[in-house]
Amino acid sequence: MMIKFQTPNSKFQITRVKIFLLFVFYFLFNTVSAQTASASLDRDKILIGEQVTLQFSLNNINESTDFVTSWPQLNDTIAHTEILKHAPVDKINIQGLNTYQQKFTLTSFDSGRWQLGPFVFVIQNRKTGKQCQLTTAPIYLTVLPVDVSSLKDFHPIKDIIHDDEYTFLVT
Repeated sequence: MMIKFQTPNSKFQITRVKIFLLFVFYFLFNTVSAQTASASLDRDKILIGEQVTLQFSLNNINESTDFVTSWPQLNDTIAHTEILKHAPVDKINIQGLNTYQQKFTLTSFDSGRWQLGPFVFVIQNRKTGKQCQLTTAPIYLTVLPVDVSSLKDFHPIKDIIHDDEYTFLVT
């Protein structure tokens, strides 16, 4: 199929293939990398007491023009979950653009569906001082109760044996 364009001075025809090639070359040579922030879980469902990994990622930061001024600081507990450990922030440089990542190990002892986030990162331009907030989408963690209906052997609580020097627990 031919597309015909008419201008006041001339007539010319462009095929779909030529238009497609123009778009391909435009996108190949005009790559723009936007800064993005994300938060993710390695899985979205756990049993009570199981562990899950929360990961923050901040992508496409050019350190020659921008720097990170604010990183989300998590308390010991967020939304019915406990933070067991947090890793330091890692920096990965790919073709002059940096990606920052941090991992947290979480657990929960409350069954339910819990919203984590949204989390906010702040980037500042070195020349203008202008700040940009990058906000992650909220993520959800479902904590399922453990099925104890099939357990048959409930063990009674053992008595404590007192001795003059030591205290023992009878097993």
